[in-house]
Amino acid sequence: MKEANESRSRLKRELDQARLLRVCDKGCEAGRLRAKYSAQMEDLQRKLQHAEADREQLRADLLQEREAREHLERVVKELQQQLWPRGGGSKDGTPQDN
Repeated sequence: MKEANESRSRLKRELDQARLLRVCDKGCEAGRLRAKYSAQMEDLQRKLQHAEADREQLRADLLQEREAREHLERVVKELQQQLWPRGGGSKDGTPQDN
């Protein structure tokens, strides 16, 4: 009977130790997952900031291109008016064939 009680006590201690290790493993795994997700979030935030910077640069480039196009359209219109004064050209601003 004494041996059975000792065996039972030993098994109970081993079970308690196993439970503690399992709790530690779960906690450690949770910590690893938190670290992994934090790293992923930082990476995604960095990518988002880069994409936003690219978008702003594209907007600035688009605005510059639009302004350049509008300027060229005005220059072309002025040149057409100088070359073909009113009444001397067709509706689209090109000279009419005689």
